[in-house]
Amino acid sequence: MIKKYSATLLFVLFLMTSYSQMTITDFPEKLQSIIKEKFDNFPDSTQVSIALIDNNVVKYYGVEKLNNQIIAVENKNSVFEIGSITKVFTSALLSNSIMKGDLLAETKVDKILGYSLKDSFDINLLQLSNHTAGLARIPGNMMMFAAINPDNPYQQYNKELLIEYLQKYIEQGEQNTTSNYSNLGAGLLAYCLTIHYQKTFEELLQENIFTPFNMIQSSTDINKVKKNLVRGFKENGSHAHNWDMNVLEGAGAILSTSNDLVLFLDQLISKNHDWLNKQLEATAIVNDNMKIGMAWHIIKQSNGANLYWHNGGTGGYTSSFMVDVKNKRGMIILSNVSAFSQYSKDIETIGLSVFNR
Repeated sequence: MIKKYSATLLFVLFLMTSYSQMTITDFPEKLQSIIKEKFDNFPDSTQVSIALIDNNVVKYYGVEKLNNQIIAVENKNSVFEIGSITKVFTSALLSNSIMKGDLLAETKVDKILGYSLKDSFDINLLQLSNHTAGLARIPGNMMMFAAINPDNPYQQYNKELLIEYLQKYIEQGEQNTTSNYSNLGAGLLAYCLTIHYQKTFEELLQENIFTPFNMIQSSTDINKVKKNLVRGFKENGSHAHNWDMNVLEGAGAILSTSNDLVLFLDQLISKNHDWLNKQLEATAIVNDNMKIGMAWHIIKQSNGANLYWHNGGTGGYTSSFMVDVKNKRGMIILSNVSAFSQYSKDIETIGLSVFNR
């Protein structure tokens, strides 16, 4: 448990008593304007939950579209799938393990698995974290299952299929300092950690992050958070099936709330943990404008400070997560807008409008 609350958390407690009186007209004018513009495109029952951290002050903005009306709602404790933002937490577990001396960034995957990969494919843990392992975005032997059940594409991809892929089918791509995004890589990283510690991914998250940081509504187990779950929507506006990530859970299985994610960012901004700081160090290049640390994408801002960013998307949800540690600023936006919707990009736009003031 966190024994000493920061100014951020004290302000969170204050907001718990005052938020219920908020209406859309209380939002910043810029946010009001962009919400009215973008929400016209969203189906009824769309929800967005926003948290903004600015120099130890936290503000929450919850919005829902009901009967074509846009209303303010208190949804900072409502649960959404966060999709690929999960990768930040998977890599945080790796960073913690490295700082404790349990593993090395250079630890080879085959040493943990106990068998060689096809053609003696040589991969280390850091390469899985920063997407430089030369792996495909998803394993080739998952394609059939994704085609059969596109509403829940990872559900049937189990440990046995992953092992079969690694030993028989894996294709080695180019390994260099350029990062090529891979859900397979992040999923394999979490799988390696579960083997090394002989614990489930959920147990590792709860023991090392969720429980110590008081993130009581974050889990990979939907049954633990179902009572506060916001239903996701498909691109056509019908209800989406929640994704079961199976053995690749490290790529996108976490469900969380904007309030819980504030608690995580608060720990990052406070710089109380060497292993979280380590995760922010650039280790590879994405493109001319972006580098990558351990899962975090790093963008140099005009003020000279680094912006650390990751987004997420599943069949029924879109989210974005960013923090400027130097200036103690952060933004979280969660929604039940499908990542496959043509309007999913509007979620990021809404979040950036808040973050950029």
